[in-house]
Amino acid sequence: MRTPYYFLCIVLFFALGGARAARAQDQPPQSPQPDQSQDQSAEPIPAYHSPLASEADTGEQNAPAEYTPDTSAITGAQRFSVSTPEGNRSYWQPHADAVLTLDSNILGSPGTSWATLSSFYGGIDLHRVSGHSNLTLGYSVGGLISNQGGEGNGVVQGLNFSDKITFRREVISVFEQMSYLPAFAFGSGGLGGVGLGGVSLPGTGGLGLAPGLTPDQTILTTQGGEILSNTVMLEGDTHLSARSSVTLLGGYSLLHYFGANQFDFGDVNAKAGYNRQVTRADTIGISYTYSGINYTNFAQSIDNHVAQISYGRRITGRMGFQISGGPELSIFSTPIVANIGAAPSTSQMYWTVSSSLQYRLQHTQLGASYFHGVSGGSGVLPGAISNTVSATASRQLTRTLGSSVNFGYSGNAAINVALVGNQSYNYWFGGASLTRSWGRDWNVSLWYQLQYQTGAASFCTGTSCSTNIIQHLISVTLDWHPRPRAF
Repeated sequence: MRTPYYFLCIVLFFALGGARAARAQDQPPQSPQPDQSQDQSAEPIPAYHSPLASEADTGEQNAPAEYTPDTSAITGAQRFSVSTPEGNRSYWQPHADAVLTLDSNILGSPGTSWATLSSFYGGIDLHRVSGHSNLTLGYSVGGLISNQGGEGNGVVQGLNFSDKITFRREVISVFEQMSYLPAFAFGSGGLGGVGLGGVSLPGTGGLGLAPGLTPDQTILTTQGGEILSNTVMLEGDTHLSARSSVTLLGGYSLLHYFGANQFDFGDVNAKAGYNRQVTRADTIGISYTYSGINYTNFAQSIDNHVAQISYGRRITGRMGFQISGGPELSIFSTPIVANIGAAPSTSQMYWTVSSSLQYRLQHTQLGASYFHGVSGGSGVLPGAISNTVSATASRQLTRTLGSSVNFGYSGNAAINVALVGNQSYNYWFGGASLTRSWGRDWNVSLWYQLQYQTGAASFCTGTSCSTNIIQHLISVTLDWHPRPRAF
């Protein structure tokens, strides 16, 4: 088998490339020579300054000019971030990616040998500023091919869309986040944001929507088939003063499995919140959220009523942190049994907590998130109590070589014991990557990802059933991303 030989050559390529880059940094700096032939239209797209940026000023006078303050409401649809990526000019940027993956357990069977997966996809990222509108679009489409006789072949699609329309005191925002992926490509747009072959899939999971607004996918599911995940949200923010605002939002999300008998569901969301900026960097909020989860395969629904208090702190270009918590009342159409032998119940009080952190150093970026509360059950359980945590760190080692590591855990316990028994799942993942720039527009990446899941009872993820499954993924990615083109 020649595949290990190819991967050995790639590892040597990275090692030699990193050594040459390190020696280049040790050499005395030379004065750059101006390139008179450079196209002026290829200059970096400058940052877009929102009309509301002054109200969200964190007081960081030394923040780099390329970082635009995040003006999202703490009770809104999006999490706090270090900065917003938009510029004040309209541009578009194409991209294309090719991924070769070695999968140790593509069929979910203990005796399955290593298999190869090839994926190819391309797309476009677009940003348009026009009048009061600030529109961002990211779309990717491609395919996945395996060497398992058609098992795992599928279509890949991803969409991120947002449009913020700003008036004097009001901001109307529209968000849509969609992914259509092979079912076994767990993690694409889900826990940890790991995509095909362990790399992030452009067009999925990039809007930073808050937990509870998007369908959870934190359990390894049946191999084969496709998964459609889609979320549409409409948000309105009204500024009562320079420091306070009211947020109203509503939307719908769904999770559907094609070719598999899973617990598909749709979720209607509505939220009202009040935001108060207490200092230049600190914000507090109070909110009420309604979530109505309805399953399509059987007569079960969950109505969640959540009251939360939120705190956030953001320093432009450096840190974005927020935490929310409060009681959660869940009402079930089918009576639940908390313990075998206990009386059925149609309502239950829980508590919910969600938190996220982004932190940027000179050459390092850190990110972490946590969620505890009632979820849809990832299509595997008819409702679950979920605990999910994930963390990422990336660092630029040299001018041309970057690295990243990630780690995550999710625990899901079934709510409705009468329907599925005392089933629960514990899932861990972790991985690392090296990325080397190749010229101005190309990147080559080497990824490793480990996935491990256990269940309280036997579960099926393919051709066999077991109480645990382990999977190794090794990927090589060739990525083409030319510089943004203004229009």
